[in-house]
Amino acid sequence: MLPGEGMSTLRIEGEEVVLDSGRRLGLEEIGAVAAGLPWVKANVFIMPPHEYVVDVKLQSESEREAFAVLRYSCAHHPAGWKAFFRAYRARNRYLVLGSYRYWYTQIRAARMMNRCDRSCEVENTRSGDGVRAVRKWVGCAYAWKSEYGLECENVQRFCNLVVMDDGGLGVIRKAELVVSRYAAMVPRERFSEWRAGVGAQSVSVDVEEKVRRTVEGVEAISGMAPSNSKHVPSTGVEAGLGAVWMRQKDMSVPRVATDLRWFSGAPRIEVEIVLWLRTTGEYLVQLNVPPVV
Repeated sequence: MLPGEGMSTLRIEGEEVVLDSGRRLGLEEIGAVAAGLPWVKANVFIMPPHEYVVDVKLQSESEREAFAVLRYSCAHHPAGWKAFFRAYRARNRYLVLGSYRYWYTQIRAARMMNRCDRSCEVENTRSGDGVRAVRKWVGCAYAWKSEYGLECENVQRFCNLVVMDDGGLGVIRKAELVVSRYAAMVPRERFSEWRAGVGAQSVSVDVEEKVRRTVEGVEAISGMAPSNSKHVPSTGVEAGLGAVWMRQKDMSVPRVATDLRWFSGAPRIEVEIVLWLRTTGEYLVQLNVPPVV
């Protein structure tokens, strides 16, 4: 996108980024540069929706130069600001270009530019909300109403799902329920559309009560994060949800319940809906994670 511009040194003059060639980029031009990068949708369910670009995976000199311009702009442009956001332990610097908010992160040797649609989450601000780190952080930023003073919009927009069965015994009243896989932070709207489309059946009162007794009331273990989580493929009709399904070595209900709470920081989970999946004979449970207040 910027072939041959000479990116060895960049500088800020006023509100423009100046390249070695003398070319000047205002915010609109920087946004156009950023739009040309090969953004990848993040398949990470512990954060709100966002996209990223890793510098070592860029294929052309033009893309690498565009990455450098965007990174420099986020770090130095006067329109940017610093905030504690998305539960990062360190203060990050953010820059708004058009409808996106951009920021830089680094995980070990991987250098990444990130962006999210500004309409998808609560705004982080230049003062007030987000000016300090969350104390005793164990979860995601969008659950911490008490620390940030924000309405928990994303907690209200998302739900968690678990798939349970009777352990292969086929006698629900006698068998203990077993969790086979779970998915965190699934959009409620998508779940409702999926449910209407597949016609999943409601369960008997006995089954629903058994699920509730199994899941509810499990105390969270402070500071415990998901461990040994691995992606597993969807099986049966729930594949249409498009959720990221996970399982762990220890799939006991207390273990999974703790992990699901960790994604939001809430002290408990609540059963909302229990459905029977006719194609697999399993039970799909929609869980609500109450926000921290």
